[in-house]
Amino acid sequence: MVSVMNNMMRTVCVAVILSLSMIPLTGRAAEAGYPMPRIVVPKMGQVPVVDGRMAPGEWDAAAALTGFVSLNKPFLVHIQTVVWFGYDEKYFYVCFKNNRGPETTLLSRSARDPDNGAIVFEQANEVLITPPVNPPSTFQSLINTYPAVYDKKAIPQIGYASLAWNGGWEVASSETNDYWIIEGRAPIKNFTASAPKNGDTWKGLFTRDLG
Repeated sequence: MVSVMNNMMRTVCVAVILSLSMIPLTGRAAEAGYPMPRIVVPKMGQVPVVDGRMAPGEWDAAAALTGFVSLNKPFLVHIQTVVWFGYDEKYFYVCFKNNRGPETTLLSRSARDPDNGAIVFEQANEVLITPPVNPPSTFQSLINTYPAVYDKKAIPQIGYASLAWNGGWEVASSETNDYWIIEGRAPIKNFTASAPKNGDTWKGLFTRDLG
């Protein structure tokens, strides 16, 4: 997958393969020989309200994943994030619960406009999704707690990358002394021309960028 990350950004990530009822994957990890976890992403009957707050039971129907590792290293980080991911007829839904640590007492929100590159220097979460199309196209979205969104589409086989793509994300966030939440939903049609079918295999990557 292609990322906007530069050498100054520290990133932790979890990669999985999404099977729709759905599977995430990173090319780097696959090339290094690390096994890719596979998850089934359920089609949700009752969907969450995107308000930045996790109501009890609201995300129970989504797939939950954790076990974040440092980018390009097969070691678990000591402060973990949990991600919930699901979909319905029209939208993908995602929720990040980011636990705080000694380096995350204050969160920068300097990026407040769409596609503001300053977001790569601050705490954010990323969603990268590759639908089963040819040539493979990866859709990347960075979301901070303002919340602001940075979107990018890449087709690595032909060297194409563009900020013109818009994921159409609706996002919200909240903070406590112990963690912060980012919730969002995006229209599936912005990622693929055809609706996902039961059993489809997608690729994805979920990250917590440490700035």
